[in-house]
Amino acid sequence: MATKFVRRVQKIKTGSFIVSLPREWVEKNGISAHDPLLVFEDANNNVIIRIPVTSCETEIDASALDVGALAELVKQLYVLGVNKIVVKKSNGAGLSVLRDLRKELIGYEIEDFGKDWIVVAVRDDVEAVDEANVRRLMSKYLSFLREIIDSICRLRDGSEVRELIQESKRVARYLQRTLSIAIKEPERNKMPYPVFAAFYEIALRLREIGYYVYRMADFLPGIRKQVALEKMCSLCTRAFDTKDLEELIQLREELNRAEEESLPSLNPYEAHMAFAMRRIMFNMVRIAETLQVARVALSTTCKPTKKI
Repeated sequence: MATKFVRRVQKIKTGSFIVSLPREWVEKNGISAHDPLLVFEDANNNVIIRIPVTSCETEIDASALDVGALAELVKQLYVLGVNKIVVKKSNGAGLSVLRDLRKELIGYEIEDFGKDWIVVAVRDDVEAVDEANVRRLMSKYLSFLREIIDSICRLRDGSEVRELIQESKRVARYLQRTLSIAIKEPERNKMPYPVFAAFYEIALRLREIGYYVYRMADFLPGIRKQVALEKMCSLCTRAFDTKDLEELIQLREELNRAEEESLPSLNPYEAHMAFAMRRIMFNMVRIAETLQVARVALSTTCKPTKKI
């Protein structure tokens, strides 16, 4: 649980207002007189004090990890917003695998390496995490997912679909990383809390949509060309072209009916694909609902209290 300190505002002769820093916090963080502190106003009208840092790094002992587990751990740290990862006790195979992650992670690079150690650095080109930036990433990811669904429904070559999936995952991870940075570095977060909370929820929904889209690609070898699936595919892709909640609800109901009517004629692969589209549509509706609620929540007002 976070420690709460209460301080009263004081006015000094110059006309400025000051508050004192809690002694416990100062001592715990080794702060001395004349040390610089970062003071900024966030998007929620709060003044936040932070200790400036030059860089942060996370260390991994790779001696007990196989290369697959090591790669997965690095990807998860990337998503959490870590800027530098020092991998120790690694072997040549580890270096090769970590180098290959450049294909999967935006801004990722091998900064340095030695006989049994590797330094991974991530360069973020986002100065501020604002609504426009996050919306751009979400739209880009949704565009990829729509294209993947369209390719699957047109029974295109599997290698083409896999390439689209890889590119979409790069964007998805970078989106998650961007939201993590907004939490880790609040001075970069320019979104008021209802918008940020909505985008965080939407990112989870997008992750589930992505899961079902990627599963559809797995079913591709067993899919036959037939009218029932074509109808569901059309409804599903149309959902990516609208943000209107009422239209999305209507599309969802149509797709649900189409799935129920066609189930007896579908093979197991096609039935799983139909269910995947049902879940995709469900989450698209939830995303539209979340955005609607966030717009309402933006009108929330709070009254300051004189007593704590």
